[in-house]
Amino acid sequence: MLTHEVFIHKIAVDVIQLWVNAAGNPRHFATSSIT
Repeated sequence: MLTHEVFIHKIAVDVIQLWVNAAGNPRHFATSSIT
């Protein structure tokens, strides 16, 4: 369903943002908790 696709897309975007933040600022990523 569309809602399921949107949910998966939102999760993918969150994961990508976390990955980019980790790559750009690993020290901050290491000291911050994943919420």
